[in-house]
Amino acid sequence: MIVNRNNILILLISLFSLNVCAQVTLKPHYGLYLPKLGDVNSKISNDLSEFRRITGQPFPDTGELDEAPIWGVQIEYHTGEDYFFNANVAFYDNSVSSEYNSPSGSGERFNYERSIEMYDFMFNLHYYINYNSWARFNKYMGAGVGLMVLRANSITQSSFGDPTGHFDSDAEFTGNTLSGLISAGGTLRLQPALFLWAEGGVQYGNFGELDGSIRRIGSDQRETIISDSRFDLTGFYIRGGLGVNLPFLR
Repeated sequence: MIVNRNNILILLISLFSLNVCAQVTLKPHYGLYLPKLGDVNSKISNDLSEFRRITGQPFPDTGELDEAPIWGVQIEYHTGEDYFFNANVAFYDNSVSSEYNSPSGSGERFNYERSIEMYDFMFNLHYYINYNSWARFNKYMGAGVGLMVLRANSITQSSFGDPTGHFDSDAEFTGNTLSGLISAGGTLRLQPALFLWAEGGVQYGNFGELDGSIRRIGSDQRETIISDSRFDLTGFYIRGGLGVNLPFLR
C-alpha cells in the first residue's frame, strides 16, 4: 500500500491542533488599572490655572486622569505541568473635562476635554506552584511582555476671549511602546471546566511624548505637533473573571 506523505502531514497537524484546542481556556476579565500619568495631569492643572488668569473666570477643575476600569480577554494554553501560556488583549480609557457657562447669561462658554484610550496586547507566562487540576485552589506567579497602543485627544473651546490664540483647538496624539508586567494570582475551581480567577500586578508602559496633529476650531488645516507632556501609563492593576475550559473542542 502506498502512503501519501501529504495525508500523513495533514493528519499530524490535525492531531496536534486537536491536542492544543483540548487544552485551551477562555478567560474574559474586568478590573481596575491605576496608571501614573503625573506629567499629563500636571499639564492639565497648569492649563486651567493659566486660562483662569487670562480670562478672570472661575473655571472648575477637571479632576485627574488616573484609575479607571480595564477589561479584556485571555486565551490560555497549558504548556507543561506547572506552566501556562496566555495571550491577553485589554482596553482602558479615561477622560476628564471642565465646562463653564457665564453666569451673566451672555452665552459665553468654556469647554476643556482630555481623553485617552489604551489597547494592550500581552503574552504572559504563568508558573503555578504545585499545580493540580483537581485542587480547589491553585496559585501562580507570572510575567509578560507585549505592546501598548495609545490614543489621546484634547478639545479646548472658549468664547471668553483668548489673547494667546490657544483656546479654540482640537488635537489628536498617537503612540505605541513595549510593555512588561509581573503578576500574582490564583484560581478557584467551581466545576472541572469552570473556575473563578483573579490577579494583581504592576505593568510598565512609558510612551514619553506623543506625535500628533492640531486643528484650530473653524479651520480645515491640521498642523503636525508633539505633545507637551509625557505619557507614562506604568501602574498597578487588579483584574479577574470567569475561566472556561473548552472541552467541546476535544
